[in-house]
Amino acid sequence: MITALQCQPHSQEFFAAIALRKQLLHQPINFYREAKYQTFALIEEQKVIAAVTLQLYAGNFVHIRQVVFLPEYQNAANERLLKNFIYSYFQSHPGSISVKTLAKIN
Repeated sequence: MITALQCQPHSQEFFAAIALRKQLLHQPINFYREAKYQTFALIEEQKVIAAVTLQLYAGNFVHIRQVVFLPEYQNAANERLLKNFIYSYFQSHPGSISVKTLAKIN
């Protein structure tokens, strides 16, 4: 079963999501900056299969920094699951971002 979660900075899932991004994108990671971003992941059997990193700015502006999926898990259903989880997360955390702004994330 695949589940979505918001990764707390410096948690096991947080570092696994960063490792996945590094593995698939081959880019260096600045851990100091990463702690300031919102990281979300899809997990299957304790394995991170997808990760999204968002940077929030004042005025409810969101910058999608990176989105990665393990190739075998990249499909419309998993993309929708992750997007819907992020949408629900911000709806349940008022003031962090407006629903109107988040709806523009496709």
